[in-house]
Amino acid sequence: GTNLTNLDASDLSSGTIPDARFPSVLPAVSGANLTNLPDNVASWTLGADGTSNYTFSGPGLTGAENDPTIYLQRGVTYKFVNTMNAHPFRIQSTENGSTGTQYNDGITNNDVSNGTLEWDVQFDAPNELYYQCTSHSNMGGKIIIGGGGGEGFSQLDTWLYG
Repeated sequence: GTNLTNLDASDLSSGTIPDARFPSVLPAVSGANLTNLPDNVASWTLGADGTSNYTFSGPGLTGAENDPTIYLQRGVTYKFVNTMNAHPFRIQSTENGSTGTQYNDGITNNDVSNGTLEWDVQFDAPNELYYQCTSHSNMGGKIIIGGGGGEGFSQLDTWLYG
């Protein structure tokens, strides 16, 4: 075998591999030792452009973008990370420009100024909500929610998944 080089597999018409090269019983496979797997949650990091705009960095965005419209999918979990220790981030049902009515269904840590807002978007979520800084009326934007029985967009490939 030491002189065999540049073998072309197309020249092999048939053959067998001795059974001794394979175990007679395959080992059981367990997921118990799988660690550091992604949690399939989209996450955006929040910043600020002074007191005029939130900046978002994360999926669906190139670099940091000011007050983008965010597209979410019902039945998916999302995270918004605010480590500024300022600019409290709220999900609300009231249009932007004022601190409005909190929307809390599926949300943990609404009004976060130093930590993470986690949102498990419920199947009965409205099609449109808003994000707003509770300290600055001009820092906010729109959230469009689709899929899962709502009347939002119909193409799943247009949504951001975790």
